[in-house]
Amino acid sequence: MMCEEGKNKGDKKQVFKYSAESEHSTQLMNDLKHRVLQHKEQSLGVYMDYKTPAEAAKIMYDTIMSYLKDTLLVNYSTQQLSIRAELKLQHDAFLASRDDIYIGGEMYLQQLNDELSSENNRHILLTGEAGCGKSALLCNWINTLKQQHHDNYVVIYHFIGFAEGSTDVTRMLMRMVEECMYVVSKFIDGEPTEMTWDNLPDDEDEVTRYVMNTLISSLEKLITYGKTPILVFDGIEKLLKVSNIKKVLFWLPTNLPSSCFTVVSTKLSDIINIDELKTRNYTTIHIETLGKENKRDLCVKVLKKSGKELSTEQLDCIVSASMTRNPLFLRVTLSELVSFGYFRLLDKKISSLISSER
Repeated sequence: MMCEEGKNKGDKKQVFKYSAESEHSTQLMNDLKHRVLQHKEQSLGVYMDYKTPAEAAKIMYDTIMSYLKDTLLVNYSTQQLSIRAELKLQHDAFLASRDDIYIGGEMYLQQLNDELSSENNRHILLTGEAGCGKSALLCNWINTLKQQHHDNYVVIYHFIGFAEGSTDVTRMLMRMVEECMYVVSKFIDGEPTEMTWDNLPDDEDEVTRYVMNTLISSLEKLITYGKTPILVFDGIEKLLKVSNIKKVLFWLPTNLPSSCFTVVSTKLSDIINIDELKTRNYTTIHIETLGKENKRDLCVKVLKKSGKELSTEQLDCIVSASMTRNPLFLRVTLSELVSFGYFRLLDKKISSLISSER
């Protein structure tokens, strides 16, 4: 459809973008479609008439989710997890997804550890352009802390935009409190228990203030039991805006316990939040984009993990491209190359990927 549209408009760029890599590729795709239709009854569903990729994605999501609920999870109610546990699993899944091949961030990991060991400022602002690796840095740092210092630190992390309700300010704070109190309950009751929210105020603003105060008191309880709380808020630019009249970062207490270590990350263009955090004397750690050697190292290791490799010339082409300085862009490029199946057109594919508009 898009290819035909490009031909009608005389748009060679669009025609190339939406054309198959070769006549052989077209034949293989048509054969695949034919075989899929032949085995339609053995699948969850076959849909050939969607109009956009977004519509196809929604159909796929709805079909799989329906199957999960109606078939695979039909007996799930007998082993239902608490809401706290469900949400933690979602955040842990994101944590695991970014704790993979990590290159070029050793200096930042050391900076975070140095700040954690320092008795001075206990608040960190982590910033950099979108896709520069802020989340990957935090995930690797968190996992290192959990593996090496689990008896000393209680790390409570929240990855905004990657779990149900994670962009809502009040729900985020409530979740942080619940994780704090889950640990505290081990000391009080001998085993962890889930906390409940009783007698919450009716007014929404009052609820937020109440939860903020509860967060502070729960952190103080952790400290009483000899623990160092570490709060991580990743991607605060994605939080839902509550009101235009709300003070910037109204939800982040300025009177956190002195022993509490706080790390907040946001993208470089989030000027309003960055300025407010600097006003609060947060120490800034700025994440730079990848240098050529780190880009080359990342390419080799990511491709090797999938059993792939590129020629020296092809690797040089990717490394020398300015856009691949962004780790996320580079990883997406490599992912596309890993799944690309026509060797003779690989050079052209690389060229199209590294010249793509962001």
